[in-house]
Amino acid sequence: MKEYKLEELPDDIRDYVALSLKELEKRGINLQRIKLFLMNYIPMRLQEIMSSSFENLEILEALVVGNRLVLICTENEYESPFIAIYTKILERHET
Repeated sequence: MKEYKLEELPDDIRDYVALSLKELEKRGINLQRIKLFLMNYIPMRLQEIMSSSFENLEILEALVVGNRLVLICTENEYESPFIAIYTKILERHET
């Protein structure tokens, strides 16, 4: 799957992705670690995409714009998905 930079995305998609990136930045996500992927959208369960990481990436957002699927990912900073999930649960309970 090809990785894209924001400015490489088609005009009709770029604005939606830029809005999502602004929201992620407000939530404290380091945008330097963001990776963008674009593919033709084939109807499938987005739950399956959102619940699985691939290539050591964590999927933060999945946007469907027209017939294209945009995945906004970040590099997974944890060694395993179980550590990532456990750490996120702990972070929620600490706040």
